[in-house]
Amino acid sequence: MSLTEADTRAKLIDPALHRRGWTEDLIRPSGDAEPSDEDIRITSCIINACNLVGIKVLDHIIIGKNKEDYHSFTKSGLIR
Repeated sequence: MSLTEADTRAKLIDPALHRRGWTEDLIRPSGDAEPSDEDIRITSCIINACNLVGIKVLDHIIIGKNKEDYHSFTKSGLIR
């Protein structure tokens, strides 16, 4: 699934402006917790859009097949 810029604003940024944050749950059929190039690209777009309206993105976490299998963009340095 790919998010367009309009989808990103409607699904993520607008709700965050009305509350103190949000979570987005997406199921990855493969169960692979490693971020894809698309994950990295869309996260960068989200961070840039949020910066424009003063929202700080704290992390993007991908959960794999089980709770011990995850990838944190902050811990890996992809979000600073």
